Amino acid sequence: MSNTPKIAIIGSATIDKNVKGSRSIRKIGGTVTYAGITFQKHGLPTVIVSNIAPQDSGLLRTLRQQGLTVCSSPTEVTTSFVNHNDGDDRWQEMNSKASPITVDQSQSIIEKVDHVHLGPLHPSDIEPELFLLLGKQPCFVSLDVQGYVREINHGQVRLKVSETLHKVLFSVQVIKADHLELDAILQFYQMDCKTLKEFYGLRELVITKGDEGGYIMADEKVSFEAKPVPRIIDTTGAGDIFFAAYLIYRFHKHRNISESSQYAASIAARYVAGQYIP
Repeated sequence: MSNTPKIAIIGSATIDKNVKGSRSIRKIGGTVTYAGITFQKHGLPTVIVSNIAPQDSGLLRTLRQQGLTVCSSPTEVTTSFVNHNDGDDRWQEMNSKASPITVDQSQSIIEKVDHVHLGPLHPSDIEPELFLLLGKQPCFVSLDVQGYVREINHGQVRLKVSETLHKVLFSVQVIKADHLELDAILQFYQMDCKTLKEFYGLRELVITKGDEGGYIMADEKVSFEAKPVPRIIDTTGAGDIFFAAYLIYRFHKHRNISESSQYAASIAARYVAGQYIP
């Protein structure tokens, strides 16, 4: 297998504190981490474009130990979140925000890969000029919309569609959103799902609903079920892993939508059960 990266993931790597009841654990996170490890575990050499502060070099080492290439530019702080999970009640706080990822640090990488996966965690995570560059490239581009349906207000993360999303959608082919994020987007643009897909020229929309499964909107709507999990260990990052696994089967292995979504659901279930990423 060639070690030349085939996929570039762009977005913040994070230091997360996950709080569940009276328990809390610290771990690395972000779409770049969860999706990056998933791509790499499937034999797809992956480079992460992210900004990690010098004092958090341990995060770099952890990612590289997973076989990932990491391109990090100077930043005073690394992005960090506190993820609260109290049964059905989940909320987030952002404690720190790394410098935005720039065109200069990304361009040479984007020009060499087959697939760019965008994983911003807030609206200013990636310089908007980068989307103009992506629109001129022949590579396949996928996006997890979560960073563009978030407003950070005094550290509190709230659901709100960013004006930047409009620019981003014109440069991507496939997006993933959870059902609440999709509802917010459709209300913001006053469109239904089919119109959104056609207006922005999207090939597919991947919509997740947690343990209820979800659906893929392509030429037709294809539903999928979540796989049962006997004991839930951690759900943080499950959507990132689902989407990465779906992209692998659907667009790298060229399987059909039903097979790809079922495979992705099985990988996500293994992760939630604590059996996929150490």
